[in-house]
Amino acid sequence: MRQPFWGANVVTAPSYGQIDLFIEDNKTVVLYRPNPGYQGTDHFVLQLAPGAGTYPVDITVTPAGIRAPRPGAIVYFDRGSYALTADARRELNDIGRVLQQDLSRIGHIILEGHADSVGTDDSNLRLSRNRNAAVKDYLVRNFGLPAEMFLLSAYGESMPADPALPEGAINRRVRVLVSSRR
Repeated sequence: MRQPFWGANVVTAPSYGQIDLFIEDNKTVVLYRPNPGYQGTDHFVLQLAPGAGTYPVDITVTPAGIRAPRPGAIVYFDRGSYALTADARRELNDIGRVLQQDLSRIGHIILEGHADSVGTDDSNLRLSRNRNAAVKDYLVRNFGLPAEMFLLSAYGESMPADPALPEGAINRRVRVLVSSRR
């Protein structure tokens, strides 16, 4: 049975939708409802009890049939760099193996490149594009994924994973999504 959760505080409200908080089966549940027709990312921050830590939440609203190849399919980068770190290569190896197994069901592999707020808008957009290219090149070269399956979107610093930390490492990323073959 759902019961309202009154103790939580919405520190930062979502920009493109609404959230409802409730308790169900002794679990805190957050229900996100995007504004009609909205597709893209949204972000909000919750504090579940007064004086408790905050929890940033990132949501991606996609058309039906678009999903991450596996939970947490995000590759992180060092500040000002598009070079793949050892951690990034490990993550890409995991992602690449999953993509190879699902290849017959995948329409497109979608890469969303992001940057932190250090630097100019132009340099951050260029950095996001270069990060996308590094991820794509790695997956094509090491897993034989067809280059024509990739769709790349670069956002620079315009869509931080955590707006409260615009210079934070969490914002220096490429997110990998896939669309289903139709």
